[in-house]
Amino acid sequence: MNCWNRLKLFLGALFVILLYIPSLEARGRPVAVVEMLDGEFFSLNSKKRTSLKKLDRVHSNSLLEGGPKGRLLLRFRDGSWLRLFGNSRLILKREDSPEGSNPYFLREWRLLSGSLVTGLAGGQQQLTLKTPNSFEVKIDEGLLGVTRRPDGIFISLSSGEARVRNGLSSVTLNPGEWLNKVGSRDLLNLKVLPMLNLLDVEVTREENGKETQMSSDLMLKIQLKRRNSKRNLGLKLPVLLSSNMVFPVARTLTLNRRGAATIRLSEIASLRGDEGYADRVQIIISPDAPGYEKIGAGFADVSLMPES
Repeated sequence: MNCWNRLKLFLGALFVILLYIPSLEARGRPVAVVEMLDGEFFSLNSKKRTSLKKLDRVHSNSLLEGGPKGRLLLRFRDGSWLRLFGNSRLILKREDSPEGSNPYFLREWRLLSGSLVTGLAGGQQQLTLKTPNSFEVKIDEGLLGVTRRPDGIFISLSSGEARVRNGLSSVTLNPGEWLNKVGSRDLLNLKVLPMLNLLDVEVTREENGKETQMSSDLMLKIQLKRRNSKRNLGLKLPVLLSSNMVFPVARTLTLNRRGAATIRLSEIASLRGDEGYADRVQIIISPDAPGYEKIGAGFADVSLMPES
């Protein structure tokens, strides 16, 4: 084999390697699992478009794209979750886990369009969420909602603390606050508003007027209320029932015309005496549609262990 043929063989092998390595980097590693899926959602990575199915693994650096009626719930390794709505486009840009005895995740997402809600497990990650128009949100734990529309960015916070900045200013959001239709050159501290309404959640052992002692008789009562006056609000609002861990599994329901719903807790959780599960779990009730930034999520801490 002459020198020219050897050079061509080398260049050909190098070209194949250069094509292969970027494709691996673009795909990334699995970071989440599809827990719930309605309608169509797609994952795009390595120039490949895949229709997602329940229990599929989703990789870092994937572009998630929803159909018009799509709704997707991803569960991450630390129990954090992400809800994406129809016509949304989000890049799970990166997820790093620095070495150490305790698991900790550094996450970066980029919301190109649409709406998301995310519940972040406390003390286990730092999320940086960016949008194309110079917005950045940093949050360590809590429940955050973000919508990107042509007329501006909408950001709501039901729990935790979020640090928000645009091209001109920055502000810290506290629970029960939201930013309404802000632009990249707005003074953010002038745009902070209190949430007007909230989802009030109560866990009771009363059923048919009698006290019960079984964990399986726990009832979850949800009522949409005015935050300040505590007056009930009537609205047939779709809501998501989730938790701060994989157990219990998430599910959806719609409040009745009085803005209320009651559900037996055993319908969303298999009550068992398994020592592998935490003694107490936080149940989270959040609006399950975009456009409800004024409504704060509700929370309830419950024990799912059968009582002795």
